[in-house]
Amino acid sequence: RVRFDRAGRDGDEAERGHLDPGGGPVGVAAGRVTAGVDFALALGGSISGSAGPGQSSLDVPDVEVYDASGTLVDRPDRASAAFRTSIGLPAGNYFVRTNATGVAGYMIDSLWNSFPCEPSCDVTTGTPVPVVAGLETTGVLISLQFGCTLSGTVREDTTLRPVTDVRILVFDAGGALIRDQSSVSDNAVYVANQDAPLTPGASYFVKAISASHVDELFDGTPCEGGCTVTQGTPVVCNGTASTPAQVDFSLAVVDLILRDGFE
Repeated sequence: RVRFDRAGRDGDEAERGHLDPGGGPVGVAAGRVTAGVDFALALGGSISGSAGPGQSSLDVPDVEVYDASGTLVDRPDRASAAFRTSIGLPAGNYFVRTNATGVAGYMIDSLWNSFPCEPSCDVTTGTPVPVVAGLETTGVLISLQFGCTLSGTVREDTTLRPVTDVRILVFDAGGALIRDQSSVSDNAVYVANQDAPLTPGASYFVKAISASHVDELFDGTPCEGGCTVTQGTPVVCNGTASTPAQVDFSLAVVDLILRDGFE
C-alpha cells in the first residue's frame, strides 16, 4: 500500500497547496520494479490572516481551523501574529478560532469574526471562511483583548491564619458557575481564574467554600448550603494578569455540631 504524505514538508509551497490523494494497494514482485505508481494531486486552498497582539512569541495564541462540521483540521505553526494554514484545504467553508491556553497575558479567545470563545464555544456559530481550490483566502484578522484576573487571600477571621482547604467559586452576573479554583497557596493567596481569563468590566460573584470554616460570599455574607449567590456583593473585574482585582475572604471557624444539624 502506497500513499502520498506531506508530513515534514510544510515549508514546500507546492506541497502545501495540494490535497492528500490518499493511498491504495500496490502489487510488488521479487526482483521486479513496479512502475506507474503516479499521483494526481488536486489543488487545495488556504487561509491566512493574523491573531493576537503578536508582540513576542510569548503572547502568540494558537490558531485552530475547523471544517463545516466543526472538526479540527489544522493548527498552523507560528511565531508571530501572522498565520497561514499549513495544509491544502478542500474547497468549502471553514471556521477559525484562537486558543490562548498557556499564553502569557490572559487573552480572551475569539472566534472569527468577533465572537467571544472563552472558555469554549461552538465553532460553527462563527462567520464561515470560504475556501476556493487553488486560491488563498486572506484577511482573517482576529484582534484579541487581554482578560481580567481575580485574586486575593483566604484567612481565618480571628487568627488571620491562612485557610488552605478551600475552593473559590466564580459565578457570572446571573448566578451561573463559571470557574472552580481549588489551589490556594500556603500563604493564603489564590488566583480564581488561573486557567482562563474573565471579561474586563463584567460583574461576578465569588464564593469561598471550606470544610473547616463557614462558607462565605464576597463581601462577608455567610453562604452555607444552597444560598443564593447573587445576594453577595458583585465584583467588577478590572484586574490584569500582573495586577489582579483583589477579592479577600475572612472565614469564621465552623461549628461542626451546628453544621451537622445537631443541637
